[in-house]
Amino acid sequence: MADPSLHQARVTSGRSSNLSFKCPTKRKNRKEQINELRALVAALTQQIQLLNSSPVNSSIASAENCHPWERIATRQHKLRLKAEEQNAALLRMKKIQQREIKNFKRMFRRRIDEELMGNRLLLRRPKHVHELVDNSRTFADLLRRSEELYASVDQIFQEKGMDKVSCPGRACQVPQHSTIGTLAEFLDKNLVPFSVQQTARAVWRCLGRRKIPNADHVYAEDYQQNEDTTTSYVHFLCSVGGTVAYIQEHGAARKFVEENRTMIVSQMTSELAGKEIGSF
Repeated sequence: MADPSLHQARVTSGRSSNLSFKCPTKRKNRKEQINELRALVAALTQQIQLLNSSPVNSSIASAENCHPWERIATRQHKLRLKAEEQNAALLRMKKIQQREIKNFKRMFRRRIDEELMGNRLLLRRPKHVHELVDNSRTFADLLRRSEELYASVDQIFQEKGMDKVSCPGRACQVPQHSTIGTLAEFLDKNLVPFSVQQTARAVWRCLGRRKIPNADHVYAEDYQQNEDTTTSYVHFLCSVGGTVAYIQEHGAARKFVEENRTMIVSQMTSELAGKEIGSF
């Protein structure tokens, strides 16, 4: 039979051991718990702000939050912008190269034309260059036509409607379906701040000092002028569109002085290989 005192001692020792392992806890009031929670919220809020302010984390978060098709569209848009910049740069380079090619072609063509022109001059130099040409008949014909125009100048002005041209102004008349004869007529009217005599002297001086036409080579020229007549003769080589031609140009002008006006009538003709190609 068990001893009741021994059982009581065991129970007592077991209770004492349980009491020795139990930690004493202090009960917190409601205010302390609220303060601890506020501190924890503040710490977590600060940590979230630091994470959001980081560009790497924000880009990663935005990339994770966006849909896959949005990421694909963004990447394709960047590639398109880059391709457009490259295309614009290539287009500028292409235009520069095209201009350089045109300049080189023009330079080579001019050099070839100059070489061919020099060879043609040596091979096809006319035999009558140094010969004195009698132009008296041509000049007489041009002066006769000038006198005929002067005799009917008022009637011609009336027929052409010179009084209807504004001053200053210009009018152009082109006959329809015209292949020979007069192809175009120009009517000019201007005011000058000079007297009639000063204007007539200036125009007459310009006719006497007419410039040599734009030609490659001039073989002969002759200018004569007196008080009321001016004549000019030029023999030159002309190259147009790869075609070389020898041109003889005759010009004559007559001055008619009246009481209140001065009329100057100028005629010019050009001949190619003995055939008349223009008269104006």
